[in-house]
Amino acid sequence: MNRAERHPFRALVLGDDTRSFLSVVRSLGKAGYDVHVVCFDRTSPALASKYITTAKFYNYQAYSQQEWQDAVFRLIERYQFDIVLPCDERAMYPLWQNREKLPAHTRLAVANEQAMEVLFDKWKTKQAALECGVPVAKGKLVNLADSSYQALAEEFGERFVIKPLQSFKEQALSRRQIVAIVSNCKEFGQLAAGSEPVMVEAFFAGFGEGVSVLSVNGKVHSAFSHRRAAEPERGGGSSYRVSIATDPEQLAAVEAMCQATQFTGVAMFEFRRGLPEKQEQPSAWILVEVNARFWGSLPLAVFCGMDFPAWYANYLMMGTLPSDDQTHYRSGYYARALTADLYELRREMASCHGKTRLLKKLFSRLADGHRLLLGKEKIDSFSLTDPLPFVREGVKIGAELAAAVTRRFPVLLKGRCLITRYRLKKLFRSNPHRRILFVCYGNIMRSPFAEQVCRQAVEQLNTGSGVESFGFHTPEDRQSPAEARQAALQLNYNLEDHRSKCLRQCDLEDSDVVFIFDEKNHAVITASYHVPNAFYLSDLQPFWNRTAGEVADPYGLGLEGVRNCYRQIEQCISRLSKDIISKGGAYER
Repeated sequence: MNRAERHPFRALVLGDDTRSFLSVVRSLGKAGYDVHVVCFDRTSPALASKYITTAKFYNYQAYSQQEWQDAVFRLIERYQFDIVLPCDERAMYPLWQNREKLPAHTRLAVANEQAMEVLFDKWKTKQAALECGVPVAKGKLVNLADSSYQALAEEFGERFVIKPLQSFKEQALSRRQIVAIVSNCKEFGQLAAGSEPVMVEAFFAGFGEGVSVLSVNGKVHSAFSHRRAAEPERGGGSSYRVSIATDPEQLAAVEAMCQATQFTGVAMFEFRRGLPEKQEQPSAWILVEVNARFWGSLPLAVFCGMDFPAWYANYLMMGTLPSDDQTHYRSGYYARALTADLYELRREMASCHGKTRLLKKLFSRLADGHRLLLGKEKIDSFSLTDPLPFVREGVKIGAELAAAVTRRFPVLLKGRCLITRYRLKKLFRSNPHRRILFVCYGNIMRSPFAEQVCRQAVEQLNTGSGVESFGFHTPEDRQSPAEARQAALQLNYNLEDHRSKCLRQCDLEDSDVVFIFDEKNHAVITASYHVPNAFYLSDLQPFWNRTAGEVADPYGLGLEGVRNCYRQIEQCISRLSKDIISKGGAYER
């Protein structure tokens, strides 16, 4: 079937969150597009959306950047997508850099070249704003290695902001670069001093606002404004937003910058508005940055009737735009990112001193719930016509709460241990030659020691099982720390020749038995890899000697801390070899 005979348009959306990614999926699905996705996170609640036809899982943990790129372009070539919509820089950068590889008919939903050059670099964005007469905070480029807190504080004040020039480095898309608000010398010293310049800005007290637009060839066709209803103390994205009337001066600033960059695409211009000294005085504002892509507060815009994803896709596919410039929408409506808001609430509760302040904060949060009943607020993941992402998010939150309760009451771990032991016995009974893998964060302390202990046990049993170890951290080829090598020698093992390896999906087979060490390992392996048989190694500790639900990372605990960790690993693998691999017999209690 050729493209002319096929309807509707086939779209590929790349992302993973319940904000921009899920909003784009729903918007295009409702508009009649056939929606397929590439998701970075296998556990994302957004994957439950009824509008997703197929989902593929490629990320920068289980795949190298080149492997990710090759897999995505093969997918686009195989299914001949009409439009490809990346929801953040992780997908946008490699697609943009290799856009000549796309089929001739495929439209890539990213900004024009001039805007990409300017708006994805914070320093160039600042210079463009100054040229357009848009107010910004005082700032300059510095190298942290050549700077001190005292010198910067003299120039910018005791509290200032340090920003990387891009949210993601093009050569390291697995890690988001963080904006830091620095208030003292200690906080400054905790920042990694790299070789690349960063931008330092004066801190501007106030609250965040945003103007979101659809622009074509520098002309703004749709505009929407919101304010942060909850402002994180340490910066970062807001979990709670409210729609507001557009400030004409802010809109004029946005239009000037769109015209200057001939911007074609969707974007959210982030502003910060100061608090007025007097109630009757208008408050000053500055431009903070520009997200020239789909943005985190997108669910609120769509909720208020500003369907940016469908409008943008329809423009790219059919050249159509909203009949009239869209600047009228419902104001005073709220949207909440449920999981992020619960984490923010927990941080707020932890920072409250005294029962009175705590109860006041709780009452204020509970009072906000009336807007849901009035239909003036939505949860980002919720939709009456597409409820499963919200259900999946609730289940995920419940699982995290259950894990937290289990940590406080270790006796509850017995159930998980029994299930682990039953499954392992069943697996080795069906195939006693299964390969055994140990995976920790860095593959320099816990997993290489477990590999050596298990390999020795397997050789004694002569089962023929292969044993390997990996980590999640790059770069590879790192040696174990001196305290790890010393502790291993004291227990008659040798880590001198070990070098770290990062686990990739190609290293895994469905028949493998994979052991992880802690909850962070579990979160990474479930989100990033297809692993049918993954278990906590700590589940093999004898019930009478259970001290924790995980084998904690001993990094930084010194020789004695590493030695205690290694004894715990020896004990677990002894149970594995004697009671499961060798005979699958009953456990001693």
